[in-house]
Amino acid sequence: MKTGRFKAREELERAVRVFRAELLTQREIAAECEVSKRTVQRIVAAVDGGSHRGHDFTILESPARTPPCAGFLRLDADMLKPRDEQRLAEVHPVLAGIVRVVAASVPLMVVEGARSLDRQRELFRLGKSRTMDSRHLPKIPAGAPHLPPVSHAVDLAPLVDLDGDGDRELTWESKHFLPIARAMLAEAAKQKVAIVWGGSWKSFVDMPHFELARSSYP
Repeated sequence: MKTGRFKAREELERAVRVFRAELLTQREIAAECEVSKRTVQRIVAAVDGGSHRGHDFTILESPARTPPCAGFLRLDADMLKPRDEQRLAEVHPVLAGIVRVVAASVPLMVVEGARSLDRQRELFRLGKSRTMDSRHLPKIPAGAPHLPPVSHAVDLAPLVDLDGDGDRELTWESKHFLPIARAMLAEAAKQKVAIVWGGSWKSFVDMPHFELARSSYP
């Protein structure tokens, strides 16, 4: 199974081949892809000097049309960080896969995946959870005894540029959870996976919470 780092390297190598084949200038790339000159310079520097090591990459495409942008990469894009991936590693692979797709277009942070029993007890005591049968408590997935115990729930929070300085910050304002919820529910429907959003609960609204439906994933 290919790791995220290996996939990023493959994508970069493909971008380098496209770059050299097309022989595009920085000005042409910037005009076609609608990215800043600074970002383009960093792409070129990564191609020329191998400075991509340690960076995260994502495919950069023009919102209007793809050529010649398809295959180019944007440095420091809105991708999951190592901390997020560590938390997703303990989440059911079906749910984790949906999160990864959504995170490619919606800036977010993975706040919590698997939860220890002691932490669940504490959250229950504080009234921050209403059950001791939390979907965050790891269990072996039904029908997959070869897998280790995993969380069947994940908590996500939005990253938003609140002050207009170009940097996204973590926010708990309810309205900013809606883009994540729409994207998660849409992607789950596309993959024909039944999920539940805590923001839709009536008695205990939990905006960050998403879980696999018990009816399909007991």
